[in-house]
Amino acid sequence: MEIKVEFEVYPDNESLIERFLSDYPNATYEVGENIIFKNDEWQSIDDVDTFLCEEICHEYEAYCYISDDNVRKEYYYDEEDEWFEKVN
Repeated sequence: MEIKVEFEVYPDNESLIERFLSDYPNATYEVGENIIFKNDEWQSIDDVDTFLCEEICHEYEAYCYISDDNVRKEYYYDEEDEWFEKVN
């Protein structure tokens, strides 16, 4: 099962990438329409630090999605400051 952390933000935002990698230096990432991080150390979506993701969302005005094959957690910085969980 692959765990992904995805930020919906301007793709050329190098400082967001550096901020995330400061906590997860072993993570790999790809920049396309969104910035997607992967890390072999994550065994479930609960292994990802949601507080870090919230901080990044507020700092860079981004949306965040943490997902695996079955569940997707979504965070929107400008709404209710809550994580929404969707099960596929």
